[in-house]
Amino acid sequence: MALSPAYLRHALSDLLDRHVISQRDYHWAKARRLTAVHHNLDSFSTRLFQFAVASVAIYLVVKAGSVLGLVPHGWPVALSKPGTFLGVALPTFGAAIAGIRYFGDFERFAAISEVTAAKLDGLHSRIVLLLTASDDHIDYARVSELAHAVDDVVVSEIENWQAVFGGKHIAVPV
Repeated sequence: MALSPAYLRHALSDLLDRHVISQRDYHWAKARRLTAVHHNLDSFSTRLFQFAVASVAIYLVVKAGSVLGLVPHGWPVALSKPGTFLGVALPTFGAAIAGIRYFGDFERFAAISEVTAAKLDGLHSRIVLLLTASDDHIDYARVSELAHAVDDVVVSEIENWQAVFGGKHIAVPV
């Protein structure tokens, strides 16, 4: 088959640009989701720690109120087991959630996806520019160079992902 400008234009728009657009949009959406997950896990673990402090503070206020005769003497006894449970369970779960956030590295993966999306957006702009050019500017070398640039961006993103996970050594202390 002859690599005419019409054929190259078709390959550039229907193959390469569609691929670039879908990957760019995927990485923008992925970056938003990962940023949201990071923020939500961070907020959730913080709230669990705050609830633990509040449960201990409530118990101490009730205990002080009992000593001062402001509340019945049975209240601190009734609150001691639930208060102890919450004082231990909430920080434990908060630490577990914080550990998931830390080891998941959602923020770094979001940054990698943002960089990848930005690079792909730049390549999309270059493709659009070439597609608007006259036929005498569309040749195999230019289309091939763009295809290789797209491959470099995609492979670089995969390598970054592997580098992050390759450096993580997760062991369960049992």
